[in-house]
Amino acid sequence: MLKKADQRIQDLHSRIDRELRIDETRISKELSEQSTRYAYWGAAHALKLTEYQMKKKETEAYAAKLSQTTEYDLKQSNGKIRITDKVIKDHVTTDPDYQEKTKELLRLGLEEGILSVAQEAFRQRAQALLEICRLQRSELSTPEAVMQRQLMKEYEVK
Repeated sequence: MLKKADQRIQDLHSRIDRELRIDETRISKELSEQSTRYAYWGAAHALKLTEYQMKKKETEAYAAKLSQTTEYDLKQSNGKIRITDKVIKDHVTTDPDYQEKTKELLRLGLEEGILSVAQEAFRQRAQALLEICRLQRSELSTPEAVMQRQLMKEYEVK
């Protein structure tokens, strides 16, 4: 499961990296796609956060039920075992199902964190796109650029 989870996380990183790149030669297209990308990654983050929270509650409920069951079972064992919080906690944390749920919770938490960072990165990407546009416009309004456009118009007419 860990190798599969690691691969999913690597794939997620690669996809985010590709989508964050800005092709300055296609700035209009980049601007038009930005809001869709931001919305996609924001929604992905919200869904993963919800999945993480649900898994956390499920894991906590499982641990609580397992604690009760363990305590009951220990009391039924003719009192040969001294029941302490540590004994119960040890039984819970060594339970294979609990360990599996905890691993899944950790993986979901990691993915949620990555998506949270991705969402912020796409917000910053929007700011970068706007700055690139501003710089390109200011470059177009320099006296040299204006003169170059006028010369190009003169040659086009002839």
